[in-house]
Amino acid sequence: MKKKILITGGSGYLAGSISSFLCKNKNYEVSICSSSNLKTKYKEINTLKVEWNNKSSLRNICKGKDVIIHCASPDANFSKKNPEASYRFSNYILDSFLNEAIHNKVKKFIYFSSAHVYQSKLEGVLNERRPIIPEHPYGVSKKIAEQTLLNKKELIEINIIRLSNAFGIPSNKNLNCWKLVVNDFCKQAVLDKKILINSDGTQVRNFVSIYEVCRLIDFMISYFCKGKLLPTIFNFGGNWTLSIFDMAKLIAKQYEINFDLCPDILIKKSPKPSSAKLNFNYDLIIKSGFKPNNNNMTHINELFSYVRNNLN
Repeated sequence: MKKKILITGGSGYLAGSISSFLCKNKNYEVSICSSSNLKTKYKEINTLKVEWNNKSSLRNICKGKDVIIHCASPDANFSKKNPEASYRFSNYILDSFLNEAIHNKVKKFIYFSSAHVYQSKLEGVLNERRPIIPEHPYGVSKKIAEQTLLNKKELIEINIIRLSNAFGIPSNKNLNCWKLVVNDFCKQAVLDKKILINSDGTQVRNFVSIYEVCRLIDFMISYFCKGKLLPTIFNFGGNWTLSIFDMAKLIAKQYEINFDLCPDILIKKSPKPSSAKLNFNYDLIIKSGFKPNNNNMTHINELFSYVRNNLN
């Protein structure tokens, strides 16, 4: 029997990528939902509309589902401008959603948190044992959501993924994913033949391809189907940890290899001396059996091709 999967935030980059990946698996029946009208090029995907403040609407999207993947979330800009609305979505609305999922006997609830739940300035060793002390409203919102979920973990199987910085081609050209730093740099390299860094470029980040994120979700559902448990909370990232400036240099070099032209790199703010180091540790999920591919350069090349073919 097919596992019935609901993915929220269906109009977004994360949900769009995951749904288009999972719908190719004949063992899954995939539905996506959003508060806005949805269109998908995949006939295998069911589309649903949700009103987050309406319990009846929440009940309807939960009906008959085995697994919920909750990607709907206020982004960093919205959270900064509207912190109270962001906190409400992560507390009251999420709690109502969980109650309806439990009432409808949903068996597993997967939530995408963020590395930014740890602290505003990401540095040092970040593993699941480290205390979370966010200051930015986005990180605070994620912390609130995590606690809301943990309050229900005796009633429904919960997994919280603290995700680093994703990159890769979108599932369709209508999805806005070009504010993501790697995607943005690849787009600039192709269209402008230069890369402008809007910061001083010294911030260190961990990067993981969206394809790896999709593989992770498939792995988690497979584990669930086998009756196996995964850690309630775990980090997920990739094998690239480098500064924003070094990422720009890497992308410029790869563009030169492909197209025999090296984009200029421009920095908007004067760099300040920095000794910041980051170890975004995701050993917990690796030890649970997930085997990463880390074909990062393949996904950089895909971004170049996507921009040339769709955004020129």
